[in-house]
Amino acid sequence: DKGSWWIASLRVGDRDLGDQPIDVPANTAIDNVTIEFSDRLGTIEGVLLDAGGRPGPGYFVLAFPAERESWTTTSRRMRPAVRSATDGRFSIGGLPPGDYYLAVVTEVDSEEAADPRFLDTLVPQAVRIAVA
Repeated sequence: DKGSWWIASLRVGDRDLGDQPIDVPANTAIDNVTIEFSDRLGTIEGVLLDAGGRPGPGYFVLAFPAERESWTTTSRRMRPAVRSATDGRFSIGGLPPGDYYLAVVTEVDSEEAADPRFLDTLVPQAVRIAVA
């Protein structure tokens, strides 16, 4: 969203929490908390081509974090799968900076797209990319 701000990083002391929750007991103070915000999120755009160099329409493209700890439905780095257009083009937006895997599948549902067992099967064929 234009004009929106997003949490870019959350640190407690030297520890980057990433997407991990933090347990704060009642009546406990937490010192040295740093929250960085950004008004820019990354987008991965591309064209999916088959082995013959022709557009690959109708496939699903997934971008998921390289850090397995972020493979949860509450992770800000998990995005829904997108379907490639008739010309093979796809765009996955709203990605905070970090390392991701990019994978292509024929079918996927929303629960499966965040299931670590399913994502583990995609890693060997996935492409690892960085969003800055």
